[in-house]
Amino acid sequence: MTATAAEIKQVYRQYALQYNPDENDEVKESKEYYKRLKEAYTVLSDEETRRAYDAILRANSVPEMAEENALEDEAEVGIFMGEMVYLTEQLTNQNLSPYAIFSELVKRGCPGSLAYMLTETVDSHRKLAVYRTSMIAFLQAVCWITLGSLIIFALYFLAKPVEIFILALALSVLLFGVWHCLRAAFYLVTGKLPTQTT
Repeated sequence: MTATAAEIKQVYRQYALQYNPDENDEVKESKEYYKRLKEAYTVLSDEETRRAYDAILRANSVPEMAEENALEDEAEVGIFMGEMVYLTEQLTNQNLSPYAIFSELVKRGCPGSLAYMLTETVDSHRKLAVYRTSMIAFLQAVCWITLGSLIIFALYFLAKPVEIFILALALSVLLFGVWHCLRAAFYLVTGKLPTQTT
């Protein structure tokens, strides 16, 4: 489409010599090819017919452009989805309620149905994370309380004068276990997690 009239004429002459049936008996298709070559040159050598032919070519290339646009749109949708998922995770990590997360997503241009789906999905993951974190805290509490109790029982059965720092250590271990127990209860009751937990 960008070729000049002189370039078209030069290429036509080159192929016309190569496929001229009078000079090329060996190639069976040369007669048909030569005929098509002449038809093409007739169209392209005239300004008006060439303009019409170029318009047809442009019209036929529209589906390709539409396909390219569709691919670009698909990429943009993927980027938008990624941003919405990331935002949802960030808001969840801030321990916002599902309603607050849903509202924020809609405010950022997320369609309602998609915002609802993202909120529900992340909320179910958050509940699972809350349960898992509280169970870990509870197991830590059991371990520390058991260790503290063992130290105290060992000191009791030794029946020797005990250094104050050993007794303080045992009580500290017990208190550490109680703190973990309170953490587990807090996570279960409030449904909130430490902000670094994802």
